[in-house]
Amino acid sequence: MKNKNIFTQFKRCILLTLLFVGYMGFAQTPSCDNLYLISESRNAIYDISSLSGGSLTSTSTNKVMNVSTGANASLAVGIDPNGSGQNIWVTTKNSSSGYVYVNNTATSVTSPGYGGLTANPVDGKVYSVKGGATNARKLYQVYPSYQDLGTITGDTFFHSSSTYISTDSFFDTNGKYYLIAYSAVLDTSTNTYISTTKRLYSIDLNTRKATFVRAITGIPSSVNAIQGLAFYNDKIYLLYQSSTSTNARLYEINPDTGAGSLKTTYVYPTGGDMDLASCQVYNPPHTVGAPPVQNLANDCPLTTVNLEDAHTGTTPSGSELRWFTNNTHTGTALTAAQIATAGAGTYYAFYYDSNGVYSPASVAVTVTIDDCPDCTNSGETSVNLNSMYTGTFPTGVELQWWTTPDRQAGTQVADPTNVTVSGTYYAFFHDTVNNCYNTDNSTAFVNVTILPPCDTTCTQPGDFTANGIPTKVGITVQQKQDNWPANIPNGFIALESKEKGFVITRVPHVGGTTGSPDFDDAIEEPREGMLVYDIQDKCVKLFNGEKWKCIEKSCNTAEFTLNCSDLVISGDTQGPDINFTITLPYSNGDGATYAQQIMNSIDSLGLSGLTASLSAGTLANGSGEFIITVSGTVDNGGAAYFQFELNGHSCLIVSQITMDAQGV
Repeated sequence: MKNKNIFTQFKRCILLTLLFVGYMGFAQTPSCDNLYLISESRNAIYDISSLSGGSLTSTSTNKVMNVSTGANASLAVGIDPNGSGQNIWVTTKNSSSGYVYVNNTATSVTSPGYGGLTANPVDGKVYSVKGGATNARKLYQVYPSYQDLGTITGDTFFHSSSTYISTDSFFDTNGKYYLIAYSAVLDTSTNTYISTTKRLYSIDLNTRKATFVRAITGIPSSVNAIQGLAFYNDKIYLLYQSSTSTNARLYEINPDTGAGSLKTTYVYPTGGDMDLASCQVYNPPHTVGAPPVQNLANDCPLTTVNLEDAHTGTTPSGSELRWFTNNTHTGTALTAAQIATAGAGTYYAFYYDSNGVYSPASVAVTVTIDDCPDCTNSGETSVNLNSMYTGTFPTGVELQWWTTPDRQAGTQVADPTNVTVSGTYYAFFHDTVNNCYNTDNSTAFVNVTILPPCDTTCTQPGDFTANGIPTKVGITVQQKQDNWPANIPNGFIALESKEKGFVITRVPHVGGTTGSPDFDDAIEEPREGMLVYDIQDKCVKLFNGEKWKCIEKSCNTAEFTLNCSDLVISGDTQGPDINFTITLPYSNGDGATYAQQIMNSIDSLGLSGLTASLSAGTLANGSGEFIITVSGTVDNGGAAYFQFELNGHSCLIVSQITMDAQGV
């Protein structure tokens, strides 16, 4: 029985030890929904998200866990920078002899000993600053590796010998690092330090420049130190405890106005350090709206666009225009070269001010790059460079064009009104009185591309489908293959040779018409479909039943036609409420698409108040018809006129409107 009691006590001892060890460990993953406080004297982390104050003891219900005495003074929470995808706890001792702890386990990274850890929400890297009353402010990366990132620059107050900075901090959505700088001057009457000035600064991690954001008001001058600073639920929280008080005061500050006040108080033993931590980020207020923009398409022969041409507004003073391929300005902004030569895609513009704040994103800018033609049917073979200038000539000057921007290695364009050679041409003002130029390096230029005329002829491919009618007659000088000439579809006779040609009938000349042959026609009675080679005209000629013509490459596609006289009106044409359709036939469609059309009745010719609508669609290959819907309300009867235009053709459509018995 005695042995049993000893065994029972031994089991309880093991159980209590296991429970204690489990409580000491980081069994809980930090949440970005919470605000945490670490206590050096309690060796513990507390969840103070309720902001309700009270005692911080070893048995408090809001105690999250105990921490190692080797890292119990400074705390950061955030995403694991090593890529685990989990939030982690990062703690240190305010001593350079200690190590950085992650989830209560020591790492090989030495603690800088400056306190006030803050995790960057973007990459999880943990930062700290060197504070104290010194003009040597420095920024450090604490984890996952220790790096001295260099000196922080700022204004006079930031670097004053009587100014301290909070080593604790928070981030904003733009990746800026925020802290509070505060004065600490000895009041000789009370022999205590007072802080009459407190200011919020943001620091750019890339340039390490501290920029004044706004003054902090409402915090008593007796708050002469900052033990913790964090951003939580849209507010800044500042933690302070004097060396002689057991009350730790938590102040709440509006980040957009700087107004602060006491939020709550925690009963806390004197001595030891404290720190606040949250992985929430501040979203700075936008002082300007989103940039106004428009979509872009390339101007041939260019195959890119300059995104600056999409911006239709004016960049606010103190801001710059930045471009991204996403609407959250994530990643790196486009470079100047990328902006100037943007390809097809979707882009977003932002204003970026001197405080490191981005404006809201612009609407999406869609860049379309169309294929550039290699020929033209415009009939134009030259360019008038002078027509490109849209200003007014200064008195006593002439406009000159050169082939180089500095005129040195180039030549002057002899006739700017008739440039027939592709190239880049640079504009200069030439003072004809003093024989001088407005610049020695012109940035005003025009890219000129002279396109050759297009071949206006057209061809139709032969029908070589396997399902065609087999050719039944063939003549070959080669060894006959199986299934030849049947394997050549749609022919009447097939000729085959690798070395010999087919020679048709050759005649001296034919050129007359039916009933009126030329005096020297070799064939007196030609038949429709007859082919000969005309030796005089050096071409193969076909008699089409009326005349002989050389067989030449040409395009005889019929012209698109609106059959206005054949339109049909159906539906209710009786007012006052009108709703009817117009069926307008057309001929020689080419299968191209056409856009929606909205036509208002022409009130100068007849009734007003009616609208004719044609939905977007695709032309038939050949004949087809448009269905136009007319609707609206009229006050009296009469004729309604609509002008319909498409592909350079138009119809004036007239519809007679009557009124019902109640109409007037």
